[in-house]
Amino acid sequence: MHPLVKLVLGIVLGLVLSFFVITLFESWMSHSYPMNVKNPGNQEYLDAMKTMPVNAFLILIAGYMVSSFFGGYVAARISPEPYKIYASATVGFLLLLGGLMIFITIPHPLWVAATSCISYMLFALLAGKIAKR
Repeated sequence: MHPLVKLVLGIVLGLVLSFFVITLFESWMSHSYPMNVKNPGNQEYLDAMKTMPVNAFLILIAGYMVSSFFGGYVAARISPEPYKIYASATVGFLLLLGGLMIFITIPHPLWVAATSCISYMLFALLAGKIAKR
C-alpha cells in the first residue's frame, strides 16, 4: 500500500476512534449527571455549565485525554515509519480545533478549556512516541 494512503487512513481511523471514545465518555457523563431538559438548546447548555459539578467536568476531561491518546496511537500504528509522529500530531491538532469550536460555542470554565486544549496535543504526541517503539 502506498505510504500516503496509509498515512491518510491512519489519521481518519484515529479520528473515528477518538470521536467514538468522546461519545462514550459524554454519554457516561450525561447518564451520571443528567440535565433537567429533554432536548436542550444553547441557553440550556449555558445554564447547565453554571450548575454542573466538578466531577462531570473531570469525566469530560478524562474523555478528551483518552480519546486523544487512542486516536493518536491508532494513527501512528497505521502510518508508515517516518510519519508516525506527524499522524498522531495531526489527530491531536484536529481534535484541538474541534475542542476550540465547542469551547467558543458553549463557554466552559476556563480550567476545563485550558486543560482540554493542552491534553489534546500532549496525549496524542505521547501516544505517537509509544507507537513508534
